[in-house]
Order: sequence, then structure tokens, then C-alpha cells
Amino acid sequence: MTTSPRSGSSANASFWSSPPHYPAHDPETRHSLEDMVETFMKGFETRDHHAIANLLHDNVHYMYLGEELDGKGQVEDSLRKYFEQFSEIKLYKRRMLVDTRQKLVGTEFYARWLRSNSPGGMYEERQLAWLFGMKPATPSSSPSLPYLLSRCLLWMDPVYCNHIRDLATPLPTEVWTPSLHPGTPLSQPEVDVLIQKKVDAFSREDVNLWLCLVDDDVIMHPPWDILRGKMASTEGILTYFQNYHGTQVTSLLTLSDETQPQFFVHHQIFHTTNRKSHKAGDDVDYVFGEVCNGRIRYWRTYFDTKASVQKAELTHGFSSQSSQIEKCILRRSVGECQE
Repeated sequence: MTTSPRSGSSANASFWSSPPHYPAHDPETRHSLEDMVETFMKGFETRDHHAIANLLHDNVHYMYLGEELDGKGQVEDSLRKYFEQFSEIKLYKRRMLVDTRQKLVGTEFYARWLRSNSPGGMYEERQLAWLFGMKPATPSSSPSLPYLLSRCLLWMDPVYCNHIRDLATPLPTEVWTPSLHPGTPLSQPEVDVLIQKKVDAFSREDVNLWLCLVDDDVIMHPPWDILRGKMASTEGILTYFQNYHGTQVTSLLTLSDETQPQFFVHHQIFHTTNRKSHKAGDDVDYVFGEVCNGRIRYWRTYFDTKASVQKAELTHGFSSQSSQIEKCILRRSVGECQE
């Protein structure tokens, strides 16, 4: 998506800046942060905008489908209008990372919803990612909650869409499974350095260095492609460089979970220029990743492909995929799903 000044500028630096050091593992804080997210998602499932508003900081910043809002009142009003289009919503959590030091939570889940005007009563199945930031509550702001949500950033994969008859339909099989032998976990500073080296290598179009930083079994998974292994990833990167230039990646934060040290969530601004259209733009990315033996093994990216200057037809392998997920991609590309 094309970022507003709020998303990509230094105006947000104070929110994402390094916090004071907290204990390496704080079970009480972790429990509080998990409860906040679970309560938020329950409110989303029940379409209860009042319940969600009770969790929000007065100055909350909210992003969903390219819309950015500031303040509890604006967010609650937007959610009320948004929920009116659905008669049922079910969320299925895939994974959750909790960073007790930075008071951040990153989660991915499947959403299945039934729109009020759905033809034939078919459910839409979508993939979503959510990044939550929290601040301590005060007795005056919320006497019953230890934290309030100060940031709620939601990404929906705009390409993936499946239609199902009922909620009993099994969830899709993951395109990636964690390594059984991830090796010695890296520290958070070491993960930060690894990610920065990767994005810098990509910005400089240094394919050889990039390959040194990823695992032999790496899976690169942007919304409209799935690249398995170094060979396919190299072909994908070279195709990208043929079609885009002037790429600059700005890292905003990296979230780590003390109980799942091989995984991370990364938030970044991805700037590039389309060689064909000559248009430049910024994508606001949510990345879930895995580190295996000191190298990146999985890199799953969410961003708004509809607003991006990146285009599916300029992506390696787009027309040759055949799995269920790629079939969903093709259905989405001809407009069978709604936002």
C-alpha cells in the first residue's frame, strides 16, 4: 500500500523505539498481553465494537486495508460500520508471538466470514496478520485492565481467498512447517542484525550475499507467489530486479518471543519503482519468519497488493503454481472475492 506520513515517517519512531530492558521472560506480562489479544479477537468474532473500544487507548492508532485512523472514537465508529456487512465471523489462530519486553504481539490467523449479501450462503476464507502494541493502563483510563491497545495494525492477504460451504471444512494445510532442527537460537540483537543484512542485500541487489543469509530450504511467500528453495528464490529475485529498481527497505521493528526464539515478526516499509509504469510507491509490510541454524528459512510477507506498484504479472512463477493456495490466488485475480 502507499503509506501515509504516519506509517512510514519518523513520526512513529517514539512508539517503535527501543524500550527499557525488562526481564528476559515475564510470565505475568505475557499472560496479560495474550488475554488482551484473545479478548480483542473475541470482540471481532462477535462483531462487538463496544467490547473492542473498551480495550483501546484514547490515542490508539489503527490500520486496516489501507485505512488509518487515530483515536478511540474514530476506530469504534469504523468497526461498527465494518461489522454491519457480516452475519458471522470466525477466527482461527495459526500462531502468536508475544514480546514481553516491547509489549508487542504478532499473530496470524484464518478468518471465515459470511457476508450479509453472500450468494448461496458461501463463507469466504481469508488469511490475516495482526500487530498489536500496548501501553500500561492507568486507574483513570481503565481500572480493570493492566494494558490498553495503543496500536492495532491489521493486514489481510488480498490475494488469498477461498470459498467454503460450512465451517466444518478443514483448514488449509500450511505451505511451510517449522524445522525440527533449528539449531542454537540467536539472540534478539543477532536476529535484528541478520534481518538487516538480508534487507540491505536486497536493496543493493546483492544476490550472492542474500543467498548466504538464507537456508537451503528457504521458502519465500509473498501474497502472490511461493518460492521453495534457493534456486526458485534466486529466479524470483532476478525476476524482481528485472521489473523494479530503486528498492529501499526501512526496518521499523522486530518482535521476538522468548518462548519461541526461532521465530520473529518484522515490520518494514518497502519502497520500490516499477520499471514498466515508472511509478514509485511504499508498501507497509508484516513479515513472519523463521531462523534455522543462523539463516532465514521462512519469510512470509503481507502487504496491500491492490495499492502496490508491484504487480502479480511481473512476479516469477505466478502463472505456474498449482496448489490450493495458488488456485485461490487465481480466483482472487479475477475478482471473485470482496475486500
